[in-house]
Amino acid sequence: MGEKDHQYQVFISFRGEDVRKTFVSFLQKELERGCVNYYVDTKELKGEVLDIFFQRIQKSRLVLIILSENYMQSNWCIEELRTTTKDIKESRRKVIPIFYKVKVADVKNKWKVGEQAKGVKGKETVEEREKNVKEALEILTTHIGMRSDEYNSDCDFIENIVKEVKKVLTNIELEEKVKASVNTSVRSEGDQKQDVSSLLTGKNLPGEGEELERKEKVKFFGITQRLQKLQEKLGMHGMISKETLIIGVIGMAGIGKTTIAHKLFEEGKNKFHRRMFFDDIDKTSKEEGLTELRVRLLRKLLKKTDKTITEETTHESVETELLDSNVFLVLDNVSNKKQLEYLLGNRRWISQGSKVVIVTSDKSLVEDIVNDTYVVPGLNEKEGLECFCYHAFGHHKVHEESLMKQSREFVDYARGNPLALKVLGPELRGRDKAHWEAKLRQLAHSPSNVLNVSYDGLSQQQKEAFLDVTCFFKSENHKFVTALVNSEPDKGSSEIKDLADKFLIDIIGGRVEMHKLLYTLGKKLASKQKKRLCNHQDIIGVLKKNMGKNTISGIRGMFLDMSEVGKDTALSKEAFDGMDSLRYLRIYDSRFPQGYEAAGNKLNFSNGVKLPLQKIRYLHWLRFPGEDLPQDFNPKNLVDLKLPYSKIKRLWDGVKETSNLTWVDLSHSIDLNDLSGLFGAQNLQRLNLEGCAQLKVLDARMENLTSLVFLNLRGCSGLVSLTDMNMESLKTLILSECSNLEEFQVISEQLEALYLDGTSLKALPPSMIKLQKLVLLNLKDCTKLATLPDCLGNMKALQEVILSGCKKLENFPDLQENMRRLRIFLLDGTSIKEVPKLLQNPGPSRWPHHGGAKGFPLLRHLSLRGNDYIQSLQPDIGDLYHLKYIDLKFCKNLVSVPTLPPNLQCLNAHGCESLTTLGNPLAHLVLTDQIHATLIFSNCNKLDEDAKTCIVSYIQKKSQLMSDALDRYNLGSVVESFVGACFPGCEVHAWLSHQAYGSVIVLPELSRHWRNNRSTGVVLCAVVSFTDYQDQNHHVLVKCICEFKTADGSLRQFSCTVGGNQPLKIKSDHVFIGYSRWLQIKEKEAEDGKKDYSCSDDDQASLRFEVIDSKGELVKNCQVIKCGFSLVNESDEAESVSWEVNSIHTGPRMGDNSNQGEASKMEVINQQGETRSMSNNSTDGVSADQEESGMMIVKEEALRMQDMSQQRETSSIIGNNNNNNTIGVLMLPDDGELIDESQRMEEINQEGDTISIDDVSMLSQDSEESDESEIHKQDETNSCLSSEYQEDSYAQEESGSVTENTSVQMKPVRFLWLILSISAGAALIMGKTKR
Repeated sequence: MGEKDHQYQVFISFRGEDVRKTFVSFLQKELERGCVNYYVDTKELKGEVLDIFFQRIQKSRLVLIILSENYMQSNWCIEELRTTTKDIKESRRKVIPIFYKVKVADVKNKWKVGEQAKGVKGKETVEEREKNVKEALEILTTHIGMRSDEYNSDCDFIENIVKEVKKVLTNIELEEKVKASVNTSVRSEGDQKQDVSSLLTGKNLPGEGEELERKEKVKFFGITQRLQKLQEKLGMHGMISKETLIIGVIGMAGIGKTTIAHKLFEEGKNKFHRRMFFDDIDKTSKEEGLTELRVRLLRKLLKKTDKTITEETTHESVETELLDSNVFLVLDNVSNKKQLEYLLGNRRWISQGSKVVIVTSDKSLVEDIVNDTYVVPGLNEKEGLECFCYHAFGHHKVHEESLMKQSREFVDYARGNPLALKVLGPELRGRDKAHWEAKLRQLAHSPSNVLNVSYDGLSQQQKEAFLDVTCFFKSENHKFVTALVNSEPDKGSSEIKDLADKFLIDIIGGRVEMHKLLYTLGKKLASKQKKRLCNHQDIIGVLKKNMGKNTISGIRGMFLDMSEVGKDTALSKEAFDGMDSLRYLRIYDSRFPQGYEAAGNKLNFSNGVKLPLQKIRYLHWLRFPGEDLPQDFNPKNLVDLKLPYSKIKRLWDGVKETSNLTWVDLSHSIDLNDLSGLFGAQNLQRLNLEGCAQLKVLDARMENLTSLVFLNLRGCSGLVSLTDMNMESLKTLILSECSNLEEFQVISEQLEALYLDGTSLKALPPSMIKLQKLVLLNLKDCTKLATLPDCLGNMKALQEVILSGCKKLENFPDLQENMRRLRIFLLDGTSIKEVPKLLQNPGPSRWPHHGGAKGFPLLRHLSLRGNDYIQSLQPDIGDLYHLKYIDLKFCKNLVSVPTLPPNLQCLNAHGCESLTTLGNPLAHLVLTDQIHATLIFSNCNKLDEDAKTCIVSYIQKKSQLMSDALDRYNLGSVVESFVGACFPGCEVHAWLSHQAYGSVIVLPELSRHWRNNRSTGVVLCAVVSFTDYQDQNHHVLVKCICEFKTADGSLRQFSCTVGGNQPLKIKSDHVFIGYSRWLQIKEKEAEDGKKDYSCSDDDQASLRFEVIDSKGELVKNCQVIKCGFSLVNESDEAESVSWEVNSIHTGPRMGDNSNQGEASKMEVINQQGETRSMSNNSTDGVSADQEESGMMIVKEEALRMQDMSQQRETSSIIGNNNNNNTIGVLMLPDDGELIDESQRMEEINQEGDTISIDDVSMLSQDSEESDESEIHKQDETNSCLSSEYQEDSYAQEESGSVTENTSVQMKPVRFLWLILSISAGAALIMGKTKR
């Protein structure tokens, strides 16, 4: 890096013996990952004068002072502290004190020069030095710092430090930019204080012949990129296209639509014979009428002709003249369709090659007219800060403290709206900090008026809907809000769609969201009306009739949080009388269920309650006090009803009109025994009856619920059996934990998800064959279930079968038909004597999904955990191309494992105490972009030497294959490229070229290896003794620390994690081995400008392995007794496809090494499943492209179910592993229990306002074959993306339960890959030496 004024952005001052190898080490890595250029003492070349450290402080933009326990024991730390604080006020340098495991008060009041730092010679006396140090500490503690005790872990602390550092650096950069532009000419303050309403309505915007022609331009940040995108849509970027195009420029008010349109017109007008910028059409039409719009347009376009334009002139009458030449027309501020009708007519007059731009804040106006639309985006954070500073600081010098914190808050408030920033800026210019902060407080309650014009233009129904969303339904489900808020849903009108079209709300991810400016505007308007109440005091006042009759009759909604009500409140029976307009009533406890005890009824209706609410649509009442809803309650307009944890026994007496009722939640109402009130609700979609223990039977009249798609009966312990009926729309049925349910009856042939886990079923009925659309079958913990019907094999739609914990289940039925869609098959905790035949008659094709084999060709996850009977797996399990996870943990009688599938990501065989032999080869090797492979054989103490050799051989060959594949498929950006294994043993395999006894390898030569461009990766290995390890409750990790010294005396240090373990009793020695790719190191060196880093034969390096716990602390009783490493070099062109892989068809399957090393018939399989024979270079096998085309079509909810299936796949493998940064092995959690699908459904059930996630549909069975081929193609396409980047840390907290719609993957650690790579680079430098 070249010398600059600020060579390093951040200087880190710290006490080495406290934090160098732990906290600071991880902080450095996180800063590197965040692209923050930092300085620590190890970056300085040996031989420099020590004062260089103080020079680095002076040149840094920011200083982090990490105050740890022994900081004041170091003279250097004290001098760095004094240097930092000495001129802090005069300099632009910032300082952030980091209080690491120390108290702020102690630092400020008790800290002084430590014993080890006393007695320094110099001009200062001891007393003077003590005084000066005290002053430095006082100055330091006046700065806002960060404390470790405010965070759950060092991981969170470091992550937040880096975020704060990046913010501060951004602010410093902006300050410098503003200061540099102090003398730049800007518009006068008076010009900037343009009337807001004029800006919004366009009253003073320049016309074509006026301000557009003047030299002074309006400052708009980010306009270049936006203009370019608009020009591309119009075919005006570069050469003008000959295509006739009409484009809508749309967006919220103040977002910059008119400004961009002006700029577009300026740059493009000279390329057209006729052009016009029609300014503020809305104003013209209101003041002069619609006809005047057409007159002005035609006069402008035909001004060079002799045509006389009158009010009677139409487009058709002058069509010939208009078609003479092309037109460039910009129509600004269009507000209704009538305006477009008068301006554009039938549009046949628009000549070839013309361009028409319609600028509007309502996209519904242009939907049927334009060829395309351009939605103007808001300013990003950088653009917003620049825009705000431009308007707020102007000619004035930036304040000493720069007001950047407040500036950022104003920018956040504006959320990218440039008009809001333009209006706020001049008002704040030259004012002090107190005024800025007062303005921020004011805006929270009284927002700027910049968007009032958008609200004022709404109809009365749209205004009501806007305020309803603002007060009650922000961030709720879109369909749910639409059903509740629309004034006349039966007539097809939708205020929610209208608001979205006008950019007053946003539909994001299926939820209704709002811009912050609009949200604060809505809250302000609603507070004035007093029609929507959320304040508990206001609501109690209304219920006590303390307000006027007119006020009460106008109330539209009340949301009462009982946690805010301090004491019991007595209310009369008539508390709700007179509320004729009440639509939304919610009585809830924000602390529930955490504050369950506090969720009692504080509203005391001693004489009962009347609910004469004729317009009620939304009724939520936690712990409703009555046994039923009062007789005067009218549910005619009711859409959503929630009465959880209530005392009701029935909803109401008799039959009432419930034609609009869509969602009902009566969960945990333990006295409920009568559902007759719902039998007329033909539009009911979701019914949640979880925990209704007194419900003993489902009435056959539930067949009348013809729209019901979701029924939750979880925990209905009184339910013994189901009634014979057919619910024609039901897709999801949850009977989990119905502990007395002994018989199951098919009540809907449309079921796609069936949860029977935790029931007392002894068998399933033969009628299960009717469930030909069933995708998920959950029978977990059905401890009495002994058999399964033979028809299960005929249920072709099944994708997930969960039989975990069915301890009496001894066999799985023969597969009568193909179960080709099955992806997840969980048999853990069963008494299965023999593994079901996963494949039958696979035929000649290597990958049976290309042929017609019966079985589970798409299987991804197989679990047999805890089985005490199985001795071996099916020999051809290796032919299951898609199988990624195999869980064999604690299969105590398992003796052998055959050759494994090619795309396997994790095999967990921990605790298989009888396991002796493994397949040879251990797994099929394919030229694929699948880069993960983790093999866990911990506590498999009977593994023979041949099996261990197979493991190491697999690591070696897989590493080489992955290295070649990464280059071949250009996967340089994929970072989690590792393969690893853990198994009992005490030897480092001879294949590893560099080995040593103990925990350290010292290598004196490295220059030739550093320059070896053929090295693509590194394999690290350690043998760990657990003999004396007593603490079996924490994860332990093997860490490799690389240190190397160059000829010039500089020292560099890197570290990485080699392997992982789980909190189980492991007493024997174990081998941890893992591969990481070298390509990352080369890329990082190039980024850092170190490509030409010089080294000589005198350079030396060392690798040190140590065992640490999940907190990063050294584990003294675990000893590394041997270690080793080896470089992985790229293959020659021939080697890349011809190095030894035993024949999959003819090679030995189990524990036979007799053919190892022979190459008489070697095969390697490419990504498509093709096989190349190296003896004759011929190709056989079937390409994936020959597979039948097609697709399994499911609705949105089915895809979400699939996501949850993937969650279950992955969460069971990675479980609670505290550290995912392992290149050797990732271990399962102790229990390894999968996330129960029904448990996730429980969270959904708590949200009565969400749409069923299980609302799925599938094509008929005629499309089955094409479905599978498409699924296979998708799997192959996505195989290189099997793990996604997520936020990680060097010491990760145990993961909790997985919530709905969260796709959990095996988490790669974003910053650790860099460490692994650099470590591999260090290994490369060391070179190969003799043992």
